[in-house]
Amino acid sequence: MATLVIPAPAAAQDGTDFLIEISGPQTLIPEETAKYVVNVDGGPSGDIKYEVTASSGGSVSPSSGKTSANNFTVTVTAPADTGKFIVTFIISSEDGLVKKTAQQTIEVIPPVVISAEVFNSGNVAAKDVPVEFYADGKLLNTTAVTIPANSTYTLRYNWSVENLSPGKHTVKIVIDPDDQFSQFLHFANNTKEFESAFYVGDGGWGITNIILGVVVALLAILVTYTYVSRGKKKKKKKRPKA
Repeated sequence: MATLVIPAPAAAQDGTDFLIEISGPQTLIPEETAKYVVNVDGGPSGDIKYEVTASSGGSVSPSSGKTSANNFTVTVTAPADTGKFIVTFIISSEDGLVKKTAQQTIEVIPPVVISAEVFNSGNVAAKDVPVEFYADGKLLNTTAVTIPANSTYTLRYNWSVENLSPGKHTVKIVIDPDDQFSQFLHFANNTKEFESAFYVGDGGWGITNIILGVVVALLAILVTYTYVSRGKKKKKKKRPKA
């Protein structure tokens, strides 16, 4: 997360000089979305209008608007290709007489792909099973998956890494972390946590090039899904009294 401040001289009484502060990530992975908060300090009195555009295949929502506050939030979607793109913010007074422009440069980098093959050997689909993805001990994402009967399913998460440090990194996938399906799911080797490690070292290649080649694939996970049917107990008929 980074903050870009567009400096200005001491604010004039007519509001023509003001600060624009943009807070949001400086790197995204292809087609990732992120929130950017824009704060206007010392701007024109009354409502503030804004127009936002993105270059090189990026997009912004909303692309325009008006606010009585001194801040607003937009959602930026990165292009499908790696490289840099620019988001341009035009802030103006409601009458358009006072206007200022700020730009945020965002770099689109390849993700680290965390994936694992899961095989359901049972004859019943495992529906809405919770899955958690971790990297270096930090929870990245929680989702729910359905694994068809007698089928293989790929668990996958694209990890957006900003300034990945050299050295050892660990990734982990946890299936059914809260034991919601403990009576139905049976795991190979009696474990539902699967962890792997990879290393980043410069060696003259640079971090970005290293990330290009990093695909962390965990070993196949065997899941047996069984269905237990609990029928109602039949009530015993009482014999009539003699």
